[in-house]
Amino acid sequence: MSHESREAIIRAEEQLKQLGKELELDRYLRVDEDPYPSKRVFKLLKNLDLEAVSFSNVQSAGNPMHIEKLNRQELFDLVLVNFARLCVDGEWDGLLTAGGGTAAEYVVMALDATLTNERVLTAGAGITLADGGAGSTVTISSGGGNPGLDPALIGAGLWVVGVAAVGSISDINWASLVGYACAWTAVCLMSMIPDMKGDRTTKKITFAVKYGARVTARVSTLMVIVSLTYSVYYKDIVLLIPAIISLPFF
Repeated sequence: MSHESREAIIRAEEQLKQLGKELELDRYLRVDEDPYPSKRVFKLLKNLDLEAVSFSNVQSAGNPMHIEKLNRQELFDLVLVNFARLCVDGEWDGLLTAGGGTAAEYVVMALDATLTNERVLTAGAGITLADGGAGSTVTISSGGGNPGLDPALIGAGLWVVGVAAVGSISDINWASLVGYACAWTAVCLMSMIPDMKGDRTTKKITFAVKYGARVTARVSTLMVIVSLTYSVYYKDIVLLIPAIISLPFF
């Protein structure tokens, strides 16, 4: 090899080294020369979870933190892995050994600041939870039941219990049950009208919410008339007197 060729190679190597310094390649690649070894600092990092490292872990070294050449790539790998972990929603055990979280998410409810255990809100009997999706409001409403039939059944049940309490089931005139059931239904339906606004807000399904105030009032009046008719036909004074008094209010 000629003298000129050797000089050309030497100049090329120097230019490459200078270019590497300008691009700071030694920060990203393993190099043969590293003037800043610091095994003490790296040991602190290596024995801790990366997210747990704070300035207090390295401040006793006294100098800017540098990682020796043989372990620099390992640190890069740790950083990349932990960045990847930040992008995944879920609990992790080790490095990249689990998928995203699949556990159910609950609405945490605490009525008292002194509670030590979290309470979770779930849908139960008679309760409906409507979730509009991520970022939306979860609404709670009463579910199930029939807004028109339920009052009639309750009224009939109360009547049967009352009659059975003072007499015998075998002596019950079941036809007169209709009058009491209609009377109870009328009272329940009329009480729903003032509560319509609040029931709509809470998504509570009532007869008034479902069919409107006008229809509810007319059905209530019809129930009172039917109740009054039955009380007259069966000469039931207990039902007749309140039916006559309440009819003008319907």
